[in-house]
Amino acid sequence: MTLSAKITGCAVVVYPEESGLLLAPAFNAQRIQTIEIPSQPGDPSDYHHFQAALAQLEAERVNERLICIIPGSERGVPLADQLAAHYRVFANDPKHKIARYSKSALATLARKARLNVPWQCTINTQQDLLALESNQDWPLILKPDASMGSEGVTRCDSFADLQRNYAALHRHTNRLGRDNLRCLVQTYLKGTEYAIDTVSHKGQHRVVAIWQYVKSNPRILGSAPFTSKKLLPAGGEIQSALTRYTEQLLDASGVGYGPAHTELVIETPHLITPTLMEMGARMHGGQAAMQLSEWCIGHSQVDACVAAYTAPEQFLTRYSEPYTLQQQGEIVLLICPEMSLSVCRTSAEAVRSLASVRYQDIDFTPSSKANQIVGMLILAHQEEAQIEHDVNQIRSLEQTKLYLPAASVA
Repeated sequence: MTLSAKITGCAVVVYPEESGLLLAPAFNAQRIQTIEIPSQPGDPSDYHHFQAALAQLEAERVNERLICIIPGSERGVPLADQLAAHYRVFANDPKHKIARYSKSALATLARKARLNVPWQCTINTQQDLLALESNQDWPLILKPDASMGSEGVTRCDSFADLQRNYAALHRHTNRLGRDNLRCLVQTYLKGTEYAIDTVSHKGQHRVVAIWQYVKSNPRILGSAPFTSKKLLPAGGEIQSALTRYTEQLLDASGVGYGPAHTELVIETPHLITPTLMEMGARMHGGQAAMQLSEWCIGHSQVDACVAAYTAPEQFLTRYSEPYTLQQQGEIVLLICPEMSLSVCRTSAEAVRSLASVRYQDIDFTPSSKANQIVGMLILAHQEEAQIEHDVNQIRSLEQTKLYLPAASVA
């Protein structure tokens, strides 16, 4: 979307990482100055982070030019909420701010809104853990109450598993800078997981992309949330159910402005009832997803986010209709099954030559642990059958020639 050269102002991006790094150039292309608040060590909700950010923005004299304040990552959500409320600019409901970074608080609000949530309980102490020893249906999922990505998410098949994993997780400082003082134990959801990317303005929500996750190995939860994910068309019975749930969840958690990324599970195909996995009041995490959205839809969540803040009426009109796929797309992760293996360069070239592979990023150094992510591929093609064929070829190579002992790799 091209905006008038007369439009001026300032956008603040809090803790830009991954897809959040794309916001500054996108705003700058619309002649909007961008101020990035760099990530700092420690808990991002601590008051000294707020004071430091205020000092930076006051030094930049943003008051008269400020258009919006956006989290550039999961770490940036609490601080962006605080700053937006302070400057009174496109602020989400402060009453529910905790639910935008606490999984247990979000589930409580979703339950009050009569939305499906998995059984869960919070674990703060060893005594809480011991209370779970009997009468459980295994497996269960253990996770931090506040974390980013799939960090700390572990499948537990027995109480012994749960004890061991809790001992490793509890009080460990995670990538958000938070100590895992509160953990969650949840029902293991057996079904298909989806991610719904949205952008909102004045409580009106627009779906800009829907993804289906493929998890071919349930043991990689702590390494990656998926082995591949494909972009879905916006229309369909499943997509409609996902959209309805997401919109209600955004309302319940007070998200009226900006980007969000919601993960839901449908356990049975004949009964399309989504269940909450997680929600983040920020953009989809990876730049690859933004690139694939551009190729397949014609816009990304970054584009929609910039439009919502710089030309809101145009945004609401443009994104009011469901998007259409101009071509099919999928993101594939290469996950090395054992440590001390390297990606064979000859096999990597064979992967790169597949018809639908548009981008390849591979780490050729030996893996340091089992189930380590060593590569990422972006596939896009007019024909879905071509992508399916190429994914099967990739998985076949993974089983045979892609990962070899480091000493034997040329």
